[in-house]
Amino acid sequence: MNLLIKNRSLTTKEIDLLQQEIANSPDITLFPKRRWKNFNIIFVATHKKELVGVCAVVALGNWKKLGPLIVLKKYHGKKCGTKLLNHAVNNIKHHSLFIGSSNPRVWSIISKLGFNQSKYLKLPKEVKQYFFRYIIENFSYLFITDAIKKKLLHKRGVYKTFIRCL
Repeated sequence: MNLLIKNRSLTTKEIDLLQQEIANSPDITLFPKRRWKNFNIIFVATHKKELVGVCAVVALGNWKKLGPLIVLKKYHGKKCGTKLLNHAVNNIKHHSLFIGSSNPRVWSIISKLGFNQSKYLKLPKEVKQYFFRYIIENFSYLFITDAIKKKLLHKRGVYKTFIRCL
């Protein structure tokens, strides 16, 4: 599959598609719609002008966090996530990288890109601060019920964190 990947803003229609995907995905918890407009870097993958997926990037001091990473379900199993993550990693130079996921397919891809699993207590200070801010900013009844629903009903797996240092 021939993907076009660009760093650009998302359209309202694309954000709506991503929100639907998140609602149906066991591996991604509720993500506020307004946050899509706040990313400085967001790699958008398209095929024949149709949205395939995204990989957003969050600046954390000397670190960059990859994610959310979302590939629309109809493109699963076509190596789109691999191409998108490769593109993101290759275009974010001179920074150590962090990614977290409960998706075993993502674990496999990032392991091949030189990321190593890291326990929470061993994560750098900037990453721990990000987690704390994220929870505080998104703490709501909807966020908690979505996380519980996905854990219990969809059998969401264990959330693992991975880093790749300079």
